[in-house]
Amino acid sequence: MHFKKYLFYLLLIFIYSCASIKVPPGGPVDETPPNIIAVKPLNGTTGLTSKKITVKFSEHMDEKSFKNNIQVFPRLTKPLDFKFKGDEVILTFPDSLDSDKTYIIYLNRNIKDEHRIPLAKTIQLAYSTGDKISSGIISGKVYGQGEKAVHLWKINDAAIDSLFATQPDYITDVSDDGFYSFSHLAPGNYQVLLIEKSATGLPLNTNLTGYGLHWQKKINLTEGDTLSNIDMRLWKKPEKLKLLRGEWSAFNWGRLVFNNDLPDGMTIKLRLESNKKVNSDSLLYYQDPINRKNLIVQTTDSIMTNSIKINIGSLKLGEELLLDSSEVSIQIPQEPDTSYLKILKPILNSQIVPNKVTNEKLDIIFSKPVKFSTDSILLPKLFKNDTIPVNVNLEQINPVQFQLNPILQWEENEKYQLKINREGIVTESGRGLKDSITIINLSTTKSIGFGMVNGKVSESTYLNLAVELFSTKNSSLSQTSFVNSDSQFEFKTIPEGDYLLYFFEDSDNDMKYSFGNAYPNVPSEWFYFYPDTFEIRANWETEIAPIKLPERK
Repeated sequence: MHFKKYLFYLLLIFIYSCASIKVPPGGPVDETPPNIIAVKPLNGTTGLTSKKITVKFSEHMDEKSFKNNIQVFPRLTKPLDFKFKGDEVILTFPDSLDSDKTYIIYLNRNIKDEHRIPLAKTIQLAYSTGDKISSGIISGKVYGQGEKAVHLWKINDAAIDSLFATQPDYITDVSDDGFYSFSHLAPGNYQVLLIEKSATGLPLNTNLTGYGLHWQKKINLTEGDTLSNIDMRLWKKPEKLKLLRGEWSAFNWGRLVFNNDLPDGMTIKLRLESNKKVNSDSLLYYQDPINRKNLIVQTTDSIMTNSIKINIGSLKLGEELLLDSSEVSIQIPQEPDTSYLKILKPILNSQIVPNKVTNEKLDIIFSKPVKFSTDSILLPKLFKNDTIPVNVNLEQINPVQFQLNPILQWEENEKYQLKINREGIVTESGRGLKDSITIINLSTTKSIGFGMVNGKVSESTYLNLAVELFSTKNSSLSQTSFVNSDSQFEFKTIPEGDYLLYFFEDSDNDMKYSFGNAYPNVPSEWFYFYPDTFEIRANWETEIAPIKLPERK
């Protein structure tokens, strides 16, 4: 009896081990995207009579990934049927195909192999029920973060402002290196839209989805034509600025919290209301140097009430109205502030990168509004190698932020100490610094150098041509200039490093690239990313070979 049970369990183990699919031990992980090795009938077949298309892949595919990821354009009244046979998938057209028409089957990049590796790019298979097949191509490169797709519409002579709210005629994915292509297109006028992949096939909602526009409203494709460089940049419409809440930290200061970063140079009309008279003219406001979404609000006198209201009449950047009429109620803490003052910046062992052009300033940021003592002996002191006093400039930016820099600049590859005396910092609420002397160790790196770059554009027909220079390591490190009447451009005082160039036609003369608008439809400005990287070296003038810009299409 026991022997029979033993044989039974042994048989179960054997069956399970045979049926299990296991990754072969050892060897590199398979990261090669699957590809098509055969199609029957051949891609591009005319006079299509067979309703079945057999597609053979380079490896076994994940059957579930095909669901909802096969599309046919023009759209069919009934869906395309598919079934698997090993490493093949058999696609079956419905019976209702129109005569003399080109149909394109799109297998998008959500389709994966059995190892969950997606297709490298969208696969397009074209078949015609007539004696010829459309051969037009629209392709380009797109720029922006995240996964993306491209919508395409075939339109009449006039572009339609509401077109992007309709279902596209064609859809394709964008490859990992940013390229897309529509093939086998009939001649006519087209309109194109770049969109976040999560919104593929949906009407464009500009409040929810990032998108990108071409610089032409209408793209004209002639018979057998190939239009490349139909490029676009992805952007997302900034969320409208909103006042979220207010926080009061002590009797005379607090914060207003917004949903977006606040811009430099803004002007705000503030009014404070309470059940006791408060002079709104005495309100001081400044941006929180730690969190740009916060605005610090300060009064000259303590507020002795349970709550207040702060009303924003307007918040502007120049003439642009960013926020109109917003109000928030804030509870005032009734217990005295007993917390210690903290130094938020610089942090311990901070590194400073000196340069010989602009004397780098060190931010000293406190957790509460403060004042420095009038006694210079008690002010923050800077020492080199722990003992050598360094003469400094000390500037107050706002009540929580000060900036310090050596009069004779920072020396490279040196060690410094910043000593802050508790008696030299006067707080208006709460306690001062916990320690009588706070010592913060600092160090400097090798000094950064600066160079120049100049170049020329050959055969340019663009008006108001702007050129932007940006670092390959830090895109926020950039400068913008214009190509002059001699087709030349120049950048001075550029930190050493590797850079790229980006050209755009500044139609509105604001020195910023304009992405256009979907509703109503306003095209973007023309742009071009110069493909070559070049190096800026300290104290060198780099001359770029003449650049020929692509023709506008």
